[in-house]
Amino acid sequence: KLCLVLSHANATFDEMKGYAEALSRALGEESHFSPAALSGFIEGRCANVSMGKFHGFLGEMHPSVLSKLSLGLPCVVFEIYLSK
Repeated sequence: KLCLVLSHANATFDEMKGYAEALSRALGEESHFSPAALSGFIEGRCANVSMGKFHGFLGEMHPSVLSKLSLGLPCVVFEIYLSK
């Protein structure tokens, strides 16, 4: 499993999606993103990700979660399972 987290003043879903797409190219796989509704993430800023045989998710954490974790900056998470 690979997990990437961005946390800075301008962190966005689109920024992390760019990193996910770069990983997909490096793996020689086509990336596909489909809207997802996952707990703890902002609606409309979360997706299931597939890269060939690899699957995961990408999402921008909801402000209420950031507050509970005492995080003062936006946080975006990308997680993908790299095993078959």
